Amino acid sequence: MNNIQTLGTSALKGEVIDAQDARADLAKAMEVLSLAKAVVIKTDDDYAAADAMVAAIKNAQKAAENKRTSLVKPLNDTVKRINAEFKPVDAAFEEALGLYRRPMSAYQAELARQRAEAEALARKERERLEAEAKAKADAEIAAAKKAQEEAEAAKLVASTEEDPFAALLAEQESEEAAQRAAEQSEAAKQAIRDTRVVLPAAPEVAKVTGSASKTFTAWKYEITDPALVPLKYRPIDEAAIARDVRALKEGCEIPGVRVYSEIEVK
Repeated sequence: MNNIQTLGTSALKGEVIDAQDARADLAKAMEVLSLAKAVVIKTDDDYAAADAMVAAIKNAQKAAENKRTSLVKPLNDTVKRINAEFKPVDAAFEEALGLYRRPMSAYQAELARQRAEAEALARKERERLEAEAKAKADAEIAAAKKAQEEAEAAKLVASTEEDPFAALLAEQESEEAAQRAAEQSEAAKQAIRDTRVVLPAAPEVAKVTGSASKTFTAWKYEITDPALVPLKYRPIDEAAIARDVRALKEGCEIPGVRVYSEIEVK
């Protein structure tokens, strides 16, 4: 039988003895309680008798407490010893977890940086393409307006030309100008439609996940100028600052305090 089994068997035997002792003491205590409920003090002798019972009860109570303490202390000492023996075990595991989590957090942070960079480049490219499309649309609209004005001018010339041959040429020129105006107008409309085309999204950056570890954003702070920290946090109450930073995240603005986030793995 190993030590743990021996300890367990001893504890079980002790529990039986302890329970018997406790029940015996409880029977005595209940008997005293029953007598106490009927106590009446009307004379000096009654008072003296009651005082003697109080002393006896205190002694019995102290004896029961001493017995309880003597029974519990070895168990508490055993618990403390076991906790002390397992404390370095837990510390070693925690240190190992930290050695894994730190590079994992750094890797996740790098992926987040790459995603942010890719999104920024994509956003810049979208803005450039949108600006080019708008400039093209504006140019096509201006050209369409000019073509329309030319068509109207040619039509006016054709309507005022007296020479039949010249009038025919003017009419042909007016029709060609109207056709150019119609084509330019359609080009302008298409240019406007092109500005509404959904542009490509930012390129995907890989995300990694795991079943044993979780990635989250931790909001932190750094006091950069204690003199600027508001009165509500004075004397500097870092617990209150940390609480507000965690609650408000990027919306937290405290003078004299820099609020920032980090990717962490737990």
